[in-house]
Amino acid sequence: MRDSAPYRVAATAKSIDPTPYYTIANTHAALDPVVAQTILDSGTGTFPADDGTHNGQHTWLAGVVRVDPASLRGKPTEVTISASVHVRNDGSSTACRLYGRFALWNGTAPVRTDLLGPPDLPAGGEDDGVIPPTAVPLADVLAGKVVVELNLETGNDDACRVGPKQWTVDSFVLTVRAATPGCGRPFLRTTCRTCDGAVTCTTDTLDGSTPYAPVPRSSRSPPARTDAPPPVRRACPPTGATPSSGAATDACTHPTPPPWTRPRATPPGTRPAGCSYPGSM
Repeated sequence: MRDSAPYRVAATAKSIDPTPYYTIANTHAALDPVVAQTILDSGTGTFPADDGTHNGQHTWLAGVVRVDPASLRGKPTEVTISASVHVRNDGSSTACRLYGRFALWNGTAPVRTDLLGPPDLPAGGEDDGVIPPTAVPLADVLAGKVVVELNLETGNDDACRVGPKQWTVDSFVLTVRAATPGCGRPFLRTTCRTCDGAVTCTTDTLDGSTPYAPVPRSSRSPPARTDAPPPVRRACPPTGATPSSGAATDACTHPTPPPWTRPRATPPGTRPAGCSYPGSM
């Protein structure tokens, strides 16, 4: 069986022109696209300091979120995106007031924003930008409308009387998840029944021993047959009795489902109809 737990979708961020996201700061500059892509690939890159002639200048990178459609299961209509990044002020000046922004955009509107500062960040100081899990339409992601943006103050700030500063940026992480009923995590369900077929217990585990609480809804594979013949009835012997051949044992009878309708545990990894699983959990 599989539940409806969210699963990881293969995703990347591709460097693009950050000009549409110049919505703060006095002056603007785009980070070298090669450096920007290195950062978006979870490498380390540098936002160079300005030459000191641009008051309040910020430098930008932007990356469009791309998902691999082959890693989607079922037919989800939205995905949940989260991201994080680490920045370090290399100096030589303090970063003053609002010195940066880490944001998730859908088209021309930011849908989640993490403002970096205040307070001020001295030379040598470090900070983290965090975008918590945010739901966006899958169609917008596939259309290239969803973008991750980071900007940092690299110029001087005349109001704070501080000069330019350089930044080291690293540890960028992008996570995309989706959920489809019955296409989530595989688990094993064991059902206990009495002699007359009444369910007395149900136990869900990951591997037969590790307890698991499935996220509704669950899906069994394959689906139950609806054209099964009427059940066969047989005698249910009394405790301790050994029935003789052809003899009735007692009045206890119950239906015995044919093999194709008997409840059975579905081992982890079984795939219900309508779901494909090319990726990992």
